[in-house]
Amino acid sequence: MSVPILTAVTGAWWEAQLSDPVFGGGPDSLLIGSDANRVVAACQMHPLRQWVAGKRVNITGIGTVAISPTHRKRRLGAELVEAALRAGRERGDVASALY
Repeated sequence: MSVPILTAVTGAWWEAQLSDPVFGGGPDSLLIGSDANRVVAACQMHPLRQWVAGKRVNITGIGTVAISPTHRKRRLGAELVEAALRAGRERGDVASALY
C-alpha cells in the first residue's frame, strides 16, 4: 500500500479515507487545528459503546491526537480534545474513553 506524501494529500483523499472508517464516525469525526491554512493538529472521535447492566451506553472515544512538533505547548491538543468531548455530549454520549 502506498501512502501519499503529506503535501500531495487533498481534501478528496481525506473524504475517501474517512467515508467508511473501520471504527465509524466518518468525516465529521476528524477535528483539525490549523495555522495559516496548514493543518498542524488533529484529533479523531470514535463512536463507541459499552454495555452496563445489559443496556447499551454510547460513549465518545478520543484517539489519534497529533500535534506538529513546532506547534506543541500551545493548548491545541487540549482544545481539540475539549471540542471532541463537547461534540460527544451534544450527540448524547454519556461518557468518554481514550482510544
